[in-house]
Amino acid sequence: MAESLVSSGFEGTVLAVSRGAVYEPMGGGTQTEASPIGFTSPYVVSKMLVESQMD
Repeated sequence: MAESLVSSGFEGTVLAVSRGAVYEPMGGGTQTEASPIGFTSPYVVSKMLVESQMD
């Protein structure tokens, strides 16, 4: 989808929503966007691929 938007000249805004499930478990600590990514499942890998295409 992102590639189609770029090649068509789309200049709007795209909102991509993710979840905290992509981060490594912190043992009760607070997770931030700087927390390490935990590539523990196909779900996490697919979410990270989508996020990388949105950059």
